[in-house]
Amino acid sequence: MLENFKNIVRTKEETHWMDVTPEMAEFWLNHFNTRNRAIKSRRSIEKMRREVADRTYVSSHQGIAFFRSGVLADGQHRLMAIKEAGVPAYLPVTLGLREQAVEHIDDPIIRTLADVSAVELSLPISNAHQGALAGMFTLHERWWHMQTRHERLGLFAEHSAALIAAAAGLCRAPKGVRMGLVMGVLARVHYKVGPDKLNTIATLLTDGVSTSELEGVIIRLRNQLMLAPGNRMDRRKRYGITERAIEAFLNGETPLILRVPKGELFPLPDEE
Repeated sequence: MLENFKNIVRTKEETHWMDVTPEMAEFWLNHFNTRNRAIKSRRSIEKMRREVADRTYVSSHQGIAFFRSGVLADGQHRLMAIKEAGVPAYLPVTLGLREQAVEHIDDPIIRTLADVSAVELSLPISNAHQGALAGMFTLHERWWHMQTRHERLGLFAEHSAALIAAAAGLCRAPKGVRMGLVMGVLARVHYKVGPDKLNTIATLLTDGVSTSELEGVIIRLRNQLMLAPGNRMDRRKRYGITERAIEAFLNGETPLILRVPKGELFPLPDEE
């Protein structure tokens, strides 16, 4: 049955309306839901489960879809609801979808860039990493906003190691510090220092405990960020003083005032 279905989905793109049974839903989830976004809403699944169980569910044109490779492209929430309801639902099932279509499923609102990256790139990138990626280009906002989703996916792939390290380092940091643009600075710093030094900076920003005067510059940065959470400090100022404090720490400096630098202090390899 598994091989037969894999052969079926490798057809040209076509859609069939059919009764999707709980057995079919479980089979497809178990064998073909291998690269998909995380479950977004248990509440939505439960709502649909009740509708399917009560036989009041009415499908729109959006149903179940499979890529030509056999991977489930769309519909995991619907399949979970059908499986849990134990009752069939009448849905459109699309076969032979091209992989490139992932960028346009639920476009442009529901699926985030992180959702698409999980499918197209198989990268473990969360919305925090997405914020960190945008933060990396705080001084290049006009350029960033001009990037297509496909181009941003390329940036994800290129900087995934730095993004993952930065987000992991600040996952416990307090409000005002655990922000995308601060993570973005750390992602840039990732290219300049080893993991031990990066972890030291992240730990100081998270815990706020220093053991030397040199580390004090990072603590002062932390306190300044925490005193002005959210939009109460200009993004470029927040970004700039974060870069300046980290630069001072790495250079063994102890400035009395953190001034915003005129340019990028930690250029990426292709920006130098």
